[in-house]
Amino acid sequence: MPRRGLLVPVTLALAVVTGACADASGSPTTSATDVALYEPEGEGGDDAQLAGVLDRTDGCVVVRLDEPASVVVPVLPVGARWEDDELVVGGQRYRLGDRVQWRGGELGGQDTSWLAQVPAGCADQVMWVVHF
Repeated sequence: MPRRGLLVPVTLALAVVTGACADASGSPTTSATDVALYEPEGEGGDDAQLAGVLDRTDGCVVVRLDEPASVVVPVLPVGARWEDDELVVGGQRYRLGDRVQWRGGELGGQDTSWLAQVPAGCADQVMWVVHF
């Protein structure tokens, strides 16, 4: 059964509601609702590498992989946020089109109900939990 909807704690829901959807000219912008998030528990995690180009498609932040040519949804720690046109995560700033290299591991067929937020456009994509 496909995963649908958002699983959002109340405190995070307030942040999502206040996310920007358009700039002053009415042009679409990125918002808090396009980032998949999880609540980290402790340090560590998988040490595999996710490398590619940060992008956004179907209302979802993704990483476009070079080989094989595909997209993966990075699931970022709660606290990741957009500041203007920069995604701030793990003490670093990224823009759409930047190359990223993050460690973590793929979520393969696992229960994702523990994730804090899964944008609707991300629900049926391959997901990668990012660890810093």
